[in-house]
Amino acid sequence: MQAIEFPTKTGLMCDDWRQDYMLLSDILGVSMLVDAINSRRPVGASENTALGPFHIGGTPEYEMGTNICLDGKGEDLGVRETGYKASRPSG
Repeated sequence: MQAIEFPTKTGLMCDDWRQDYMLLSDILGVSMLVDAINSRRPVGASENTALGPFHIGGTPEYEMGTNICLDGKGEDLGVRETGYKASRPSG
């Protein structure tokens, strides 16, 4: 009974701003399990979450701002952080 009471209590603490159940789900691996069941892939295919479809082990590390385009085609695209700050709604 305690096994179901813990996630139930966590869910009851949630509201529009606080989503602790989702955090608990991620920590326990439930999100990954649901994704694995609902998104079956052929043998050898990349996972679609956690490490993502673009993760390859043993790749070299580059300095920030390095162009990682292998074929040299296309134009550079600069991306800059604007300092967005989220605030909790009052009330």
